[in-house]
Amino acid sequence: MKEVRLGVIGVGGMGGNHARSVLASKIERLRLTAVSDINPKALEKFADPVRRFTDSRALIQSGEVDAVLIATPHFDHTATGIAALANGLHVLVEKPISVHKADAERLIAAWKGGRQVFAAMFNQRTDPQYQRIRNLVVNDNYFFL
Repeated sequence: MKEVRLGVIGVGGMGGNHARSVLASKIERLRLTAVSDINPKALEKFADPVRRFTDSRALIQSGEVDAVLIATPHFDHTATGIAALANGLHVLVEKPISVHKADAERLIAAWKGGRQVFAAMFNQRTDPQYQRIRNLVVNDNYFFL
């Protein structure tokens, strides 16, 4: 794939930050082609050629995107992720992937593998302070915390 056409679902907070990063060409070979938010005001920040949707399912079914980044409130991650995966899209979902364990399992089960990418955003996992905590726990040195 020469370029990935991205749709960001939920652009009020983190999703808006992600969308602006893509628009600023901070990610090579990634182009923002669509955004979705139930709040029309949030969509006003984005202009043509970015398509705007107030319904995430319309964005998912639009044919405008190869992948979606889901940054909606947590309770919506499961249904939106399952719909995107069912439509053959690559999916990156903000953390947590779901509110309840059973919903997380349903979302994970919707991914059929192959060339379709499904991942959860853990953007702080490489921060030095979190790496140190992880290393302490992994090495059974957590009593030094």
